[in-house]
Amino acid sequence: MKKYSLALLFLMAVLMLGYGWWKFKKTDSGEINLQPSLKVAAISNLDVGEEKVKMTSKIILSNPLPIHIKTDRLDYSVFIDSIKIVESSYNKPIRIYSLKDTTIEIPIDILKEPLARLLKYLEKNNKETAEYTVKADIKVDIPVIGEKKFFMEFSKRLPAFRPPKLEIEDVDVDSLGFDESKIDLVAQVANPNIFALKLKDGKYGFTVDNDIVMEGSLEKIIDIPAKSSSPVSIHLDLKTVKMGKFLWKMLFDKTGTPFNLKFRCKLLTDKDVLTNSHITFNIRGTLDKLKKS
Repeated sequence: MKKYSLALLFLMAVLMLGYGWWKFKKTDSGEINLQPSLKVAAISNLDVGEEKVKMTSKIILSNPLPIHIKTDRLDYSVFIDSIKIVESSYNKPIRIYSLKDTTIEIPIDILKEPLARLLKYLEKNNKETAEYTVKADIKVDIPVIGEKKFFMEFSKRLPAFRPPKLEIEDVDVDSLGFDESKIDLVAQVANPNIFALKLKDGKYGFTVDNDIVMEGSLEKIIDIPAKSSSPVSIHLDLKTVKMGKFLWKMLFDKTGTPFNLKFRCKLLTDKDVLTNSHITFNIRGTLDKLKKS
């Protein structure tokens, strides 16, 4: 029994010593480092839709404590030049290892209204760069100390990124017939940024009436200069078994027939935060909106 008591006292002493070390550990600038910190490493998987822009942010959590800490929830907000564009939660268990970095990926969904407000602000003020800020907080249970809430914040000035836009310019349906099984779409990809973009390994799918599916891929790289646009020719193969239905829809039910164009590719840029990112465009409408001429 005496050995167990000594072991317990020793354990408590180690924990208290660790707490004291954490409590008074200082940074090189002389400030007391009391809590974990975070930073944004990269942005990936951009999904540009009509109602919102979705993306994934890689977050690095650093833990200066001599013990691992766990949490079941991370609440976060994202600001661009003090404009709040996202407020959400990461509801998965997180284990932040002692004296090292832990990486997680959090979803960022920017809805249509805050995105429009942000883009209007960037254009009005002719912003080429912006201050990106992530604020987050977690609750953890620390031995001896009990429950504690940590607040973390990371800010960095980066190029003011504006999502590219994909619009269908025209569709060639004049050659369609029961012996033909192809349709050509001409789209324009607009790059509103002050830096050039490239699109690589493009794959696309065109769905009509939630039933007729046409797919294809791009072999070439699409170069889009800064503040400019580039055409994209999309060649679609229609399964012969669906040709009759598609022709009927095009001839007699354009207005009531929905379509969805999904185009996914790798995004190439010299901006490190977007390295190896993928972007997906989603366009929805009805067949009568396809052909402008």
